[in-house]
Amino acid sequence: MKIFISYSHEDKVQVGKIKRQLEIEYGFDVFLAHEDIAPTHKWVDEIISELRACDVFIAFLTKYFNNSDWTDQEVGFALARGVTIIPLKVGANPHGFIGQNQALTGYSKKVQSVCSEIIGILIESPKLREKLLNQLIKVFGKSSTFKRAESTFDNIMKFEDHLTIQQKNEIVRLAGKNIQVCGSKYGARKRALNFIYKYKDDLNKEVVEFFMSRKVV
Repeated sequence: MKIFISYSHEDKVQVGKIKRQLEIEYGFDVFLAHEDIAPTHKWVDEIISELRACDVFIAFLTKYFNNSDWTDQEVGFALARGVTIIPLKVGANPHGFIGQNQALTGYSKKVQSVCSEIIGILIESPKLREKLLNQLIKVFGKSSTFKRAESTFDNIMKFEDHLTIQQKNEIVRLAGKNIQVCGSKYGARKRALNFIYKYKDDLNKEVVEFFMSRKVV
């Protein structure tokens, strides 16, 4: 899933931290104009291309936001497309048409908390929910450490009530393929076992047997 963050250049450090958290923890493709456009590219064309492709638009609202020549135009583009818009209040309130959108307060909050709240809003969107959960499951399947496997599994389980039978089976399938999950003595393996016991009636027998056959490192 692609996220476009509209912001003022003065806020690039704060926005950069949010970008990295959303990419690393949740698997998003996040676009920041000042960071992602090479100097040799036609930057207006690149911005328009990213606005056309994004699934989610975040307006990073600080005292500098309205001083930019481009932020309001970016907001207007996103509104015209009808994509999910999240105003993130960091010292300034939403204005104009986005004033009616659900806003998050990012001022004085940790980046991790802000990103978690963004995910909470997106999971409530029927048109984004399945795609988002599939993305979180994919991130879980690519976990490169025991600790990472635990945290990515926990991200999914925050929204377990929304999981489809197909997604439940995919979680167990990927858990069986990833040594960082099935190979741990506790952590993610224990979480996966609890998941299997809880949803055993929804799970494919072969998928479960494969996971159970995997040995602990």
